[in-house]
Amino acid sequence: MPDNLPPSRLTDRVTGLRALQRAVDECASAGTQLTAVFLDGGTVAQGTWTPTAGNGTWPLPRLAEPLVRQVRAGDLIVLLGGETLLCALPGMEIADGRRRFAGVAERLGGGALRLGVAGPVDGDSALDLAANAEADAPESADGASPVRLSLRLPADMRAARRARVALRLFEDELSPDEFAVLALVVTELVTNGVRHGSSREAATVLLDLVMSEQELRGSVVDQGAGFEPATASSDGPGGLGLMIVHRSSRRWGTADAGRRVWFEFGRTAAVPAE
Repeated sequence: MPDNLPPSRLTDRVTGLRALQRAVDECASAGTQLTAVFLDGGTVAQGTWTPTAGNGTWPLPRLAEPLVRQVRAGDLIVLLGGETLLCALPGMEIADGRRRFAGVAERLGGGALRLGVAGPVDGDSALDLAANAEADAPESADGASPVRLSLRLPADMRAARRARVALRLFEDELSPDEFAVLALVVTELVTNGVRHGSSREAATVLLDLVMSEQELRGSVVDQGAGFEPATASSDGPGGLGLMIVHRSSRRWGTADAGRRVWFEFGRTAAVPAE
């Protein structure tokens, strides 16, 4: 089997967090290295790509072409939402993964891509590995320092309230209307994550929010069975929450078979400091 995949076979490597967890477990059992590369292409230019319900099964066009040159037949691609994805490279050392994917950044141009590389620590889950790789990436492509909130919430009746309390981090940065919409969307999605997620006692809901001067991007991940966004209704899995996201956000979608819901809000002028 050839080392690099032709463009027509790139979709064969696109998978979800469950497959990534299997790769983490297999490499830990065999004592082999696993390197994760986090890629964030930033904001999509107006009119270049319009998702209807997430990424589907193909990375965005501007990332797909340079990815083909770097992804091997045994590698995995996890679509995280928007222009954000994670590549898992079994059997590759971290330094080799960083060198391999430096070419992707070069092909897209300086400042056009956030890239982070990490390997699992003993006991890390797939979500831990993804978070570590993202943490290794520069704060943003333009050098600014965004405001960020990442929470792992126990999937119980208190999760939505805890998320709303944590949102106070953004209260002084957003207009009252923007903050109210954010609180509503996060409350609905976290509540859905608890309601439709795993029934295991240790189940969690993962909330991630990143705010720059131009936009606010967020995602909520649960550990449930997922759902088909195209069939969602106000009575179905995630129905009310997804209707609110659709009406409130500039762009939104799902990934990992409906277990991750991501969204983007455009921002008005920043609230002036007193």
